[in-house]
Amino acid sequence: MNKIFIVFIVAVAIIGIGTFLGTGASKTCLATGETITIDMTIGSWYFAPDTIRADCGDRVVINAYNEDPYDHGIGLDLFGINKRIIAKTVDKIEFTANEKGTFTFYCTVPCGSGIDKITKLPKGHFDQKGKIIIS
Repeated sequence: MNKIFIVFIVAVAIIGIGTFLGTGASKTCLATGETITIDMTIGSWYFAPDTIRADCGDRVVINAYNEDPYDHGIGLDLFGINKRIIAKTVDKIEFTANEKGTFTFYCTVPCGSGIDKITKLPKGHFDQKGKIIIS
């Protein structure tokens, strides 16, 4: 009985790994030479815009302006981005969007919590995120 169980587990693992590795369609791509530039504003618990769209292979340049009197940050793990944006300054973030998918970016500097000025709802550091859609 133990041998059957072990064979079953190995078979499931092999099938799972094959499924995880994909269907043969690559999600990565080569640089296209195209550049998209995004002017982004960062404030208390938001990024504007909070959704960025790019084609796979595009060079993405984000000019991030932190309008708050304290620091924020931008993290986008897949592309190795972890950038501190000093209060009341603009900083440039650049990367090549070389993988298809939807990826979350987020604030990397703890910025507390409070009441959102527009929605009047409680917001906090972990609410400050956005997404980049690469197709």
